Amino acid sequence: MNWIGLLTMIRRELQRMFRIPGQTILSPLASATLYIFIFGYVIGQGIQDIGGVPYLTFVFLGILMLNIISSSFAHTSSAVYFARFIKSIEELLVSPLSYLEIVAGYVIGGIVRALVVAFGVLAVGMAFGAVTLVSFWDLYFMLLLSLLSLRCWVSLSDSGQKGLSN
Repeated sequence: MNWIGLLTMIRRELQRMFRIPGQTILSPLASATLYIFIFGYVIGQGIQDIGGVPYLTFVFLGILMLNIISSSFAHTSSAVYFARFIKSIEELLVSPLSYLEIVAGYVIGGIVRALVVAFGVLAVGMAFGAVTLVSFWDLYFMLLLSLLSLRCWVSLSDSGQKGLSN
C-alpha cells in the first residue's frame, strides 16, 4: 500500500472540496433549509403525527439522507468526470498508485464531504427544532459506517461495468 500516494490523493480531494465551499457545503445546507421549511412548516402544519413522531422529525431523516447521499455521489462523480474531461485521469492511472488506492482516495474524499454536509444539515435541523441529538458519537459512527459501506458497494458494483477510460 502506497500510503504517501493515498494521503496525497485524499489531501487533493479535500483541497478540491474546500476550494469551492459555496458549491460543496453551503449549497446542500441551503437546499436542506428550504426542504425543512417547505415540507416541515408549510406542508407539515396540516399533517398530524406519524406513528407518534412529529411530521417535521419524520421528514427530516429523509432530508438528511438525501443531502448525505447526493453530496457523496456528487463529489466522487464530479472528480472522476472532471479528471476525464481535462485528461488528468491518464496521469493518475500511470502513477504508482494501485486501482484500490485510487478508488480509496475518491471514496474517502466523498465520505469526508458527506460527513461535513451531514453535520451542517444536522445543525440546521436542530435550529428548526426537527431533531434533538442524544449521542454525538453514535451518530458519527453510524454515518461513517453507512457511507463507507454504500460507497464501497457502489464502487465495486460499477468497476466491472465500465472502465475509467474510453
